[in-house]
Amino acid sequence: MRFPDSATQYEVVSLDPRRDVQLYIGHLAAGAANTASPVGHGTTSEECLYVLSGKVVVVLGNERWRLGKSDSIHFDGVIPHQIVADPSGPASFLSITCGTFPTWSEQQFPPGHYAGFIPR
Repeated sequence: MRFPDSATQYEVVSLDPRRDVQLYIGHLAAGAANTASPVGHGTTSEECLYVLSGKVVVVLGNERWRLGKSDSIHFDGVIPHQIVADPSGPASFLSITCGTFPTWSEQQFPPGHYAGFIPR
């Protein structure tokens, strides 16, 4: 599944992405970003990202973190952030998110929309 304005192909690992804890795998093409610009989520959220393959840059506020395979980062998801694959090749990452995500509400993603996720 792809979220609006995202170049990331997502696979859901958790059973219901509308819950407070979400676990998914993201796939980015070389040089692609998961969002057009850094964004934060909700009023309270935490995220943990684990790189499965390739290299990424995590833009977190005014900071940039370069991560490679088996590297991880844990951050406050309210801080605007973006994940960008290195131009040298594609990247995949495991993301665990906890908290409030109003942008993933039923109002924006009506019933049945979640069927687009690829079950693991």
